[in-house]
Amino acid sequence: ISCDMITFDDVLAARERLGDAIYYSPCPHSVALSQITGSDIYCKMDYLQRTGSFKDRGACNALLLLDAAQQQRGVVAASAGNHALGLAYHGQRLCIPVMTIVLTWHVPWRRFPRKGKPPSRKRRLSINPTRTFMIIYSS
Repeated sequence: ISCDMITFDDVLAARERLGDAIYYSPCPHSVALSQITGSDIYCKMDYLQRTGSFKDRGACNALLLLDAAQQQRGVVAASAGNHALGLAYHGQRLCIPVMTIVLTWHVPWRRFPRKGKPPSRKRRLSINPTRTFMIIYSS
């Protein structure tokens, strides 16, 4: 898949690749949202996915696109949210090692010498990397 443009054929190929790995969640019509917007609105109920998010599809598809050598090496994701959950779940299911880097923001602002202003994300990571992120390994 090219990063430049995803085509409808790419979407169909992903659907075929995913097979039964993803729950085909319902997409009911929302009367309330349709009335508010004046359009027909349908809400995909992806909270019913195994990890509670639509990110399951992309994470699983990405893992399925890896060749055998890449699958053996595994993947690394910088995410503390739904993408990390999807990768961890499907990595375990597919026997692909997944390492998730979770950034933490609990360092007190007074430790930073910028007149009480929160530092940029880049600065936070460069001050003391051992205190500003942790690595969680799941496979």
